[in-house]
Amino acid sequence: MDMLSIITGWIERRRRLRRLYQDDASLLVGRDPVTAYYDEQQAAARARFAGDGVSFHHWQR
Repeated sequence: MDMLSIITGWIERRRRLRRLYQDDASLLVGRDPVTAYYDEQQAAARARFAGDGVSFHHWQR
């Protein structure tokens, strides 16, 4: 595996993650723009309480 393919893979993974974050944020804003921030905070708190580190990291961003 050469360096270019490693870097390209990393960039693609970052793009997919960024798109996931943007899609979830758009979904929350689409539901209720006034409470979107608080809904995100609740999702992060639920994930942390459940011990789901991956979901917590996702929602705390």
